[in-house]
Amino acid sequence: MRFFVPAISNRNNINYFEIQIKESYLNEDVFTGSIGQELLDSCLLALTTYRNLEQKREKFHIHFTNSSMQKDGTSAGLGIFSKLQFNLADHLNILITGEIDLEGNVIEVGAFSEKLSFFLDNNDKFDYFICPEKNIEELNYKIQNNIKTVKNLNDLKGVFKNEIK
Repeated sequence: MRFFVPAISNRNNINYFEIQIKESYLNEDVFTGSIGQELLDSCLLALTTYRNLEQKREKFHIHFTNSSMQKDGTSAGLGIFSKLQFNLADHLNILITGEIDLEGNVIEVGAFSEKLSFFLDNNDKFDYFICPEKNIEELNYKIQNNIKTVKNLNDLKGVFKNEIK
């Protein structure tokens, strides 16, 4: 699966970037792709939560594509965790947004209506949009089949049940 995060610039332009993760051959985690402190914090939260759940300690290289775009914010946390947990074949393109905490909760994000609109306008590029349940509730939006909501990280297993072998 390929995981993409919608990003909103200071000028309210919407773009997206892909999360790519491979095993790091260094003795440390590596983060690349023009990222700010909040996005680095999201990486560390996702890594800690993943390692605690899976009891794994390998080191990763996490890269965010579209390096010409400065990336920051907390809304990539759900995507980073999902890529770590479900690093499956690249036959699906998933747009994903959501902050996570150390307890495995998925927290709503800002500028959600813009992110949802971006997905709806570009749903020919993405198979699914995964987002915090609370964001959808706040909009009182009727969920379509290709929009999946989660309250916590355990909900992801249900979202990906047909993809996990």
